[in-house]
Amino acid sequence: MTTNNKLIERMEKIRKSQNYHLEKILVDFTAELWTRMDELDINSSELAKRLEKSHAYVLKVLNCNHNITLKTMISFSLALGMEIPKVPVQVMKNFDRNV
Repeated sequence: MTTNNKLIERMEKIRKSQNYHLEKILVDFTAELWTRMDELDINSSELAKRLEKSHAYVLKVLNCNHNITLKTMISFSLALGMEIPKVPVQVMKNFDRNV
């Protein structure tokens, strides 16, 4: 097996892993938060006020430095007038817990 084939095989395995899907959902969600904040012309300090949370906490979430819960995702979405995020059911079907 060539190095290229090994790499392709490894990438396919990674894409089926729980961690890959979790990180993808979190990165996509935080990108949507930043986009919405730009649309509303608000900064992280204003978002912290809306959420009644510390600015440091909000920055952790916005910079993907915090493993957020669905409850957190919903509260941030509501504070920004966004649609409540949905976790794709297909993700659950693709888990390979051996990765």
